Amino acid sequence: MNPHMAKAAENSGKYSLEYRLTHLFLFFAASDGVLSEPEITKTAVYIKAMLEKIGSKTDLKELLLACLEDMKNNGNVEALKETIGIFAQHMPVDILKIIVSGIEDAASADGLSEKEAETLAYLKTDWGLA
Repeated sequence: MNPHMAKAAENSGKYSLEYRLTHLFLFFAASDGVLSEPEITKTAVYIKAMLEKIGSKTDLKELLLACLEDMKNNGNVEALKETIGIFAQHMPVDILKIIVSGIEDAASADGLSEKEAETLAYLKTDWGLA
């Protein structure tokens, strides 16, 4: 595992790194009030690749279902804010750019809405990418 990913995982607290990545993708894809099947499918593709890259044995289906359940309840905004902060603190800019690019691709699977673009712009600003 990349040392920065390991540091982020080490500081993930209540939620695993895998959960945080998945939740981040789904939250931004749903920021326009709609989480479409194409967005979920595209998110699954990215998360599967990330799980393989970091050597995680986490079950992708269970991970997606857990995040989707949280999305139905309240969006788990607390976890989102923590994740943005943890990643900003422990991930290098090149990794953050890859994550944002993946999120943008997943969110645009059904066409990138103005609201999704706006919330992604906030994330880019928070991470110093804009």
